[in-house]
Amino acid sequence: MMGVIYGSLGNESASMDCYLEVLECSKRHGISSVLALAYNNIGSRYQEIQQHQKAIGYFEKSADELEKVTDTENENFQIRYLITHMNLMKSYGELDRLDDACEALHKLEKCSKSMINEMYRYSYLTLKSRLYWCIGKKEYVYEHLDELIKGGIDDSNAADYIEDMSDLCGLLKDMREFGKWKKVILAFEQHAKKQHSIYYEMILTEMWLEYYKELGDNEQYVKLCIHYVDVALNEVPLFIRSGKCIPIAEAAECVKDIDTEHLQLIGYENSSYTMYEDDGIHKDYDKKENYRVFTN
Repeated sequence: MMGVIYGSLGNESASMDCYLEVLECSKRHGISSVLALAYNNIGSRYQEIQQHQKAIGYFEKSADELEKVTDTENENFQIRYLITHMNLMKSYGELDRLDDACEALHKLEKCSKSMINEMYRYSYLTLKSRLYWCIGKKEYVYEHLDELIKGGIDDSNAADYIEDMSDLCGLLKDMREFGKWKKVILAFEQHAKKQHSIYYEMILTEMWLEYYKELGDNEQYVKLCIHYVDVALNEVPLFIRSGKCIPIAEAAECVKDIDTEHLQLIGYENSSYTMYEDDGIHKDYDKKENYRVFTN
């Protein structure tokens, strides 16, 4: 759960640390269902940064572990089986391995229909529509297009909202439906503004960049790439995230010579900074003797 939370906040390294810890633990105890979950979550992180070949490797390991589970009527098994094969379908599709994507779709549709309809209908519908558009089954896509657009605008509370919106934008890009594509991005923009999160702002900017690139609007594309700030010639701007602070130390020739006993904190009042002093190799950073918390 902590890995998922860190991932949703955009902290990929902390998210991956959690997943690797779960992976080691489940291997040690030989719990196939949990091992499958760990493989799937690691694959999801690679999928998010567009490293689909690596992602597929982990998703396939997840699918292999799920084949070892005997209690296939268990709800948790059904959910993990469904999510793993939806992820496989997505990454196969991104690499144009359409036959493999269709096979993954066939396998996930063996899951409980009620589970697909109640919990993951929108994600399933979006991914299936993208695949069907690529293999020429366009009638299915047009039949469900209004439902897809409405879901994208209305369902901002969904757990996989960012992924669903990215997949929907990908579909509308393939369809060259620029008007509907823009409508979806504007809806996501309203949601992103309420989050007050740099992560959401980054996702939003990526959406607009892709939109203007495909539209051929070079002027708007360049505007999004460049941000101007008025700064005096003898000043250097330092941007600090709201509610955060950063430590400043005197110059040193190497890391070991940095004076960490006399740090200056620059940032927001009552903010804090955690400084880790572990060896950078072992997982000892969470031991009290290896980190310090400074409060501004």
